[in-house]
Amino acid sequence: MDSRDREAMHGKWYDRFDSDSMTIFVTMYNDEDEEEEVAFPARYEVCGLCDGRGSHVNPSIDSEGISAEEFYEDPDFAEEYHRGTYDVSCYRCGGNRVEPVVDEACCEKESLKRLDSYLKSRSDDIRERESERRFGC
Repeated sequence: MDSRDREAMHGKWYDRFDSDSMTIFVTMYNDEDEEEEVAFPARYEVCGLCDGRGSHVNPSIDSEGISAEEFYEDPDFAEEYHRGTYDVSCYRCGGNRVEPVVDEACCEKESLKRLDSYLKSRSDDIRERESERRFGC
């Protein structure tokens, strides 16, 4: 499993994005352990998964790696691969070539600390689920 597979499996880290107001919304728990939607100012950044191309090779084609020998043995496959025949729309940006990210310069320090805590917790949950999946749970 590579980053493209993980992206497709786990989806976006935020709940929704409003491009008109450039705001990212995340559902978090507050101090009373109640869910609330928290808004963060956003800006666009070149997509980190496809490097701004808007597409990438379908991971089912090359996630295990492709050797030079494989390209040599099947030149038609090599040509199609490099031509983009096996490309799919980027799993992260959906082909937009950019993705919304939190505009940290416009955030209060407390909000950023809360977001960091949320992202760490989400990352820990994802790692735990992946580990359980590897053990057949």
